[in-house]
Amino acid sequence: MGFTDWVKGVFGREEDDSSYDVEACGRCGIEYPTDVMTPSGAVFFCNECLIKKKKEDEDLERQRAQAAKTAVIHYKCGTCKFAFKRKEEFDIKICPNCGGTNFFAEGKSFR
Repeated sequence: MGFTDWVKGVFGREEDDSSYDVEACGRCGIEYPTDVMTPSGAVFFCNECLIKKKKEDEDLERQRAQAAKTAVIHYKCGTCKFAFKRKEEFDIKICPNCGGTNFFAEGKSFR
């Protein structure tokens, strides 16, 4: 066994060892070895797509929380019949049109 046989034997094993499992990412579709993929249910995600998916989920949750904060209450003045709306956090003391205190809430909506 000579030096070239030894080199072919050592480095040839790396080339022949292509029997690893490959799985396509459920988001980008690029194929990666299964051992570097992260399973999420029946779908596998690569690390980049997993980070992007988590960030999108956090953004969606933040948007839902923001939508819950921006509840708007519709009011109507009993004196001048003026209809107006204000954020739920805004404390109403008088009608912005006539200054009367005879107003009531008609309902709530979300922006």
